[in-house]
Amino acid sequence: MEVLKTDNVTQWFNGRRYRLHKNQRYYKTSIKKKNVYLHRAVWEYHNGAIPEGLMIDHIDRDRSNNNISNLRLVTPKGNRANISDEHKEMYRQRMIDYNSQQSGKWWQDKERSAKRAENLSKSWANRPMIAKTCLLCSKGFEAKHNSAVYCSKECRQENYFRRGVKQWVQKAK
Repeated sequence: MEVLKTDNVTQWFNGRRYRLHKNQRYYKTSIKKKNVYLHRAVWEYHNGAIPEGLMIDHIDRDRSNNNISNLRLVTPKGNRANISDEHKEMYRQRMIDYNSQQSGKWWQDKERSAKRAENLSKSWANRPMIAKTCLLCSKGFEAKHNSAVYCSKECRQENYFRRGVKQWVQKAK
């Protein structure tokens, strides 16, 4: 069974219409609210289920060419090897940027850390107080954040005891 290409955004296979939606890279359809990709459907029709850890690669790098003769089963590493030099350079640059962010230098910088702490302090200082009611004793209290549920540490500790927690320990700062 061959893939029938009707126009630039629509292809038919096995009685189903697959569309290339705006800003999408692959042709897909929805079956029972689940996305089904054309290149995977073609492979599974001809060769059976795709083993876990493997993926389908377009040999000629053309995602609109979904004929079985243009598809092969590869590992993720093999899939990355079949990209153009332009895309390899883009991928390499993205990984350099990602690794430089993950190196720890950007959040361990003393100046940035101090500036961030200062901005957070200012943000919390300017927050308005919210009227709340204690979950345990029903006494009214005010808090700066919406997640506060107890009026005091004693009420919080008492509620932990009632739930069977022996001792509530506050995390060290």
